[in-house]
Amino acid sequence: MRYFGFTVALLALASVSNAQFLRASSFASVSSADGNNFQTNEQAWMMAAAGTSLNRSANALVTTSRSGTSFTSEFGTLKGSTYASLNTTGTGFASSRGLFDSFNSFVGAGFFDTVTLTGSGVVSLTINYSLHSVNVDPNDLTFARTQLSMATFSTVLGNQTPGALDHLGAGEQHSFASITVTGTAGQKFDLLGEMSSLSSVIYAAGNSGLNAASSDAMNTGSVWITATSGGYTTASGSEYAAPVPEPASLSVIGLGALALLRRRRSSKN
Repeated sequence: MRYFGFTVALLALASVSNAQFLRASSFASVSSADGNNFQTNEQAWMMAAAGTSLNRSANALVTTSRSGTSFTSEFGTLKGSTYASLNTTGTGFASSRGLFDSFNSFVGAGFFDTVTLTGSGVVSLTINYSLHSVNVDPNDLTFARTQLSMATFSTVLGNQTPGALDHLGAGEQHSFASITVTGTAGQKFDLLGEMSSLSSVIYAAGNSGLNAASSDAMNTGSVWITATSGGYTTASGSEYAAPVPEPASLSVIGLGALALLRRRRSSKN
């Protein structure tokens, strides 16, 4: 959770202040053994409202080696992808990120929103969040990783900063977590979501040819709020509705329904 540090420091200055903003940042770098180096960095912060989208992309190229990244921030939806492709014949390092450093310079996609509890009596909300990514990480020269973190901050309700959903290494991964906030109507808390990602390839003496790594979370980090009691409003105007199932998930649901229908017909016959 190292990359939370800088943002938390900012929130300490503006905690529960009816604020809302989006952040997107991309960084790409390729360097070669002869000192040829190219880097590009794109960052942006923006005060925003529901329905707004903020995107930043970056690409770097040295001869046949390249890296690139793209991140998109919306309230309740964070998307990102990174890739690095390195021709290890005489080339040193390729990376792309929106990430993980001690000064938090490269948070890939993020949003900040203030939530107000509504209703009467005890109000209880659950902040649900999930991460779906596909990583390519074929060997010990490559690295691919994506993380999604959520946190809540409130001087009255306390702070909650659970561990990040962490997708490291090759393959398709889908994980889920939640935070519960309980208080009374009128109380507020700040909600922070951040997605970070890194793909890299390192040159190793004696190796040649092309190596590539990537982490694709364009299948998204999703955030939605459900109310056990009471309700809520947000400074951004976002409703944080449950995400629509992805096409692949809908196909699985459809196949399951079809199988169930066939089973029922068979039992009747």
